[in-house]
Order: sequence, then structure tokens, then C-alpha cells
Amino acid sequence: GELQGWREGEGQRLGDHPRMSMYLRVKRGKQTIFLHCEPTDSILSLKHKIKAITNVAPEDQKLMIIDEKIPCDDAKTVKECKLEDAGSIALLFKVSSDPIEWEEIDIAKFDEPDKPPPTAGGE
Repeated sequence: GELQGWREGEGQRLGDHPRMSMYLRVKRGKQTIFLHCEPTDSILSLKHKIKAITNVAPEDQKLMIIDEKIPCDDAKTVKECKLEDAGSIALLFKVSSDPIEWEEIDIAKFDEPDKPPPTAGGE
């Protein structure tokens, strides 16, 4: 019961409520990185987390909203980019710096045969 008491107490006033934590599926090719983040995290901070996993510098990464093919601005927050909890985002790496070239979005299709489709409605 201690944790419960803490949650109802002053802890709530900090913008860092445990409940607010979320994760994103960062997709590149067949790879998916599960990235824990907060809605208030900037896109740049996500890139730093990705760097820890991939060793690719933040400036050589581009995060794109898959449906809209729009790159997310480094200064924007997860929430401002309308990224949902457990949502998917595309990760592209810079292929060359001169001229600047980026990878194409190459994401394994969501209807992969090895995963059964989620059932709509009841079981």
C-alpha cells in the first residue's frame, strides 16, 4: 500500500507520473525497437535513445510518421507528433552526407504472415 499512498500524495504534481509512461515501436526494415518514452519527450531525445541501441548519431536518423511520410521535427514532443502509446514510427538512416540522402521507408508489411491478425471485437 505504500506506493498507493505516494501516488495520491505530492508525487502527482510532478509531470513525471508513472502512468504517463508509454512506448513506441520504432520500425526499420524487419527490425522493431521498443522505445519507452514519455509524451513530453522530444523527438531528439528519442534519437539519443536510438543511438544507444544502434550507435547511429541523432543527426543521421530521421523519424517519420509512417502513414503521412512526414519527418518528425527534433524539437517537437512525442505528443505534438500525435504519436500514440504502442504506436509505430519509421526510422530512417542517412545514407550519405554529400549530397544528403536518406533511406527509403522499408518496413516489413504489418500483415506479416507469421503473426495472426488481431481479432476485432470479442474472442
